[in-house]
Amino acid sequence: MKKYLCVFLLVLAAASNLPAQTTASSNKAAATTDPGKPRILLAYELADKNLDPWRAFFRTELDSAGYALEEVEAARLSATTLSNYDLIVIYGAVMAFTFKEPMRDWLNTKPKLAGGKVALFVTANRWFLRKYNDQLLGLLRQADAIIVDAVSTATKALSDDEKRRLVRAFVEKLPR
Repeated sequence: MKKYLCVFLLVLAAASNLPAQTTASSNKAAATTDPGKPRILLAYELADKNLDPWRAFFRTELDSAGYALEEVEAARLSATTLSNYDLIVIYGAVMAFTFKEPMRDWLNTKPKLAGGKVALFVTANRWFLRKYNDQLLGLLRQADAIIVDAVSTATKALSDDEKRRLVRAFVEKLPR
């Protein structure tokens, strides 16, 4: 049913000459209709005004690099079939003044990552960057994921252009 609804919405958007709304469902439909593009899942902590620009940088750079992209928030990852993707990019972020870490919580559920390719990207404005990065890497190793790259960076002093270049360099190293 969801598949038909997604196709209907894409056809409706094309017919009305309006851009299709970017959602997990529409991205998944796009990923399945272009078999030539590597399928990437961008798994991220949550929708948040401080994290959304990073997601936009990933969206732009992955699209420019020719990947079919689907984005899924950590809270919805348990309903996602991970084996549908060639690579999972995990975007973890230390959240200021909170102990919420949705990505770590999801990895603690022991998702089926064994043999799957995973790239980790962790950001933090200040403290706990190394600790959170090491926790996520440890959980990925326990899951027997194939870690193709891992980047962590303190972001407090970075301009938007520097953040964009950091994401671009990360995407350029991803396997095809």
